[in-house]
Amino acid sequence: MASRAQQRVSEVLFVQTHPPVIAIASSHKKAMQDRFSFHLDGPVNVVAFNLASAMGWSMEFAKPQPSFMPSIYIDQHDSGVQQMLDAINRQIMPTAILRAEPHDRKLVLQVPTKAEVQAAVLKGYFPTPTSWFKGAKKQPA
Repeated sequence: MASRAQQRVSEVLFVQTHPPVIAIASSHKKAMQDRFSFHLDGPVNVVAFNLASAMGWSMEFAKPQPSFMPSIYIDQHDSGVQQMLDAINRQIMPTAILRAEPHDRKLVLQVPTKAEVQAAVLKGYFPTPTSWFKGAKKQPA
C-alpha cells in the first residue's frame, strides 16, 4: 500500500485537506495519448501556457528565450499531444520550439538548436527556397 502512495510531485493534480483527498494524474505514457480540442490564437508563450494548463501539465520557459514571441493560431479538434505540438511548431519554427517532456509532465518552450531547425526543414515545417523552386510551376514563355 505504501508503494502505491508514493507518487512524483508532478503527478499530483490537487490536494484537499478536509476531507483528505489527493488526486493523482494518470501515467505519463497515457498522458501522451490523451485527446484534446483546442482553439486559441495569440503569442506562443500564452498559447503554450494555456495548453499546458488544459492538459494538467506544467510549463517551463528554458533559457535562452526567443527575442520575440511569434503569434500563432491553433484550431485542433480531437488531437493528441504530439499532433498539437506539431501544429504549433510548424508556425513558430525557426524562432522557437515547443517540446513535451511526458516523464515530468511539462511543456518546454525554447530557442531551437541548428540540428532541430534542420530536422524541422526535413519534416517540411516551413518552406525553404530550394523546396519552393522545386514546387513552383514553370510559366510558359
